[in-house]
Amino acid sequence: MLVAEKRVHVKEMISHRIGLEEIQSGFDLVKNGTDSMKVIVEPNRNT
Repeated sequence: MLVAEKRVHVKEMISHRIGLEEIQSGFDLVKNGTDSMKVIVEPNRNT
């Protein structure tokens, strides 16, 4: 509901956008939890 009402700005929470070939580094970012808030995997993203 907060997102739908635009009371929470989720776009600002995305810390990283990665392609499929970078998926392991994405998992590492999430596991460590220090440099990431939300990691998005974009399958068609070119590095």
